[in-house]
Amino acid sequence: MCRMKGSKDLWLSKILYLVLLTVLAYAGGGCAGRAGHTGIVLTSGSDSAGIILEAARLAPHPRQMKWQEREFALFIHFGMNTFTGREWGERGTPPELFNPTKLDAGQWAEAAVKCGAGML
Repeated sequence: MCRMKGSKDLWLSKILYLVLLTVLAYAGGGCAGRAGHTGIVLTSGSDSAGIILEAARLAPHPRQMKWQEREFALFIHFGMNTFTGREWGERGTPPELFNPTKLDAGQWAEAAVKCGAGML
């Protein structure tokens, strides 16, 4: 992970790191020890040839395959800055500005299905 300057950038990099970990966990990452050769366990006595042999037997976990088959996902970022037109929020923004009176999340979901998104 690259190091960024500024407190906002550092905070953002931490959030992105947590999102990545969450996605990997959901996709079946870190599944060593499960049946079907979906992971390997290395010990202090593991040699290069043994590691390569075990790695060649690895196969994706069924959860990983299911996630990969979705292929196309949409991420909707909707919040206070949608109403302020600013990239970064400010503490003094009145909460009353967040007023999605014409929001139709169902329409968003229908559009996602029509364009072939596997996740929203």
